[in-house]
Amino acid sequence: MYLLTSVDRGRTFHGESVSKWNIGACVMSSEAFAQQKDITLAAWETEKQVYFGKINGNTVPQSIGAPGKGENRKYPALAMNSKGETLLAWTEGTARKKGGTLAWQLYNSNLQPEGATGKADGSPVWSFPAVFARPDGTFAGSTKRPRAWPASPAVPRLQPAFLALRSATARSPDRRPSHP
Repeated sequence: MYLLTSVDRGRTFHGESVSKWNIGACVMSSEAFAQQKDITLAAWETEKQVYFGKINGNTVPQSIGAPGKGENRKYPALAMNSKGETLLAWTEGTARKKGGTLAWQLYNSNLQPEGATGKADGSPVWSFPAVFARPDGTFAGSTKRPRAWPASPAVPRLQPAFLALRSATARSPDRRPSHP
């Protein structure tokens, strides 16, 4: 995985290796970025695990792997709130024509995990997580198939696994998955 940066509005780029993964196949992967004030984070997948880290100049000096063990972790998503907390979400167990589980971990402003890793079954076939920070500092997200992909009986229009999380600094953290 390479991070490309430009300081001249895209006329030239500098490339830096973030994570090595030599593979002779399409891995059906994605990357994610999140920015809050002067901090930019990047997330990526390498060898069935998802990672994220703070971009420093044109590199990511330290990568942080999603905690615990998971089966075929893919499709990282990131969100940061105004308190500097980060939500990392990903799928587990997904594959070609196979849905899986939505998983997530909340991190404090020092990028240390807060609480247990959350999981919710029901990530549809061909879907990926989307997460965001609300103005009040809470996080929310879902897994959804992109609209550009054709509907079929095997690919439902929308059967989301949905999550709503309070900030790690809230008095009573709420990590319950809920369905809209």
